[in-house]
Amino acid sequence: MLIPLVARAGVLAEVDSALTAARAGRGTLLTITGEPGIGKTRLAEEAAGRADGFEVGLLDGEQISLLEEARASLPDGHGALIALVTARLSIASTLVLPECRRLELAAEAVRQARSAGDDATLAAALAALCDAIAGPDHCDGGAAGVRSGTRGR
Repeated sequence: MLIPLVARAGVLAEVDSALTAARAGRGTLLTITGEPGIGKTRLAEEAAGRADGFEVGLLDGEQISLLEEARASLPDGHGALIALVTARLSIASTLVLPECRRLELAAEAVRQARSAGDDATLAAALAALCDAIAGPDHCDGGAAGVRSGTRGR
């Protein structure tokens, strides 16, 4: 069970505004900063929950650049958020980056999520790893090997 947010209406309005802009195709980057213990992680969890169902276009290089910028801007100590952004980057770049790079990103997301000890983040990272292992064939309806459930690896 998540801890309720207290006195965060203004910040949550900013999150909602950023998500509205992003859904309309206007890129946005939110950075959460503050002293230890003031609820940065909980706020990030709330923002991620509000972004549920949000998808990044697979061929949009600008969105991939935004994810790379977001990932690079996150300071150490934000393992769960780094893992989520890295997992999303791996998925978003399915048809853009080489398979080996997508696998590296997804594996990094899994390592970060495990270090953070967050089960929900680990689930998202493992899902990204499954997508990376599957490769891009499943994105266009699947190749014969994917449809039959076998992969020639």
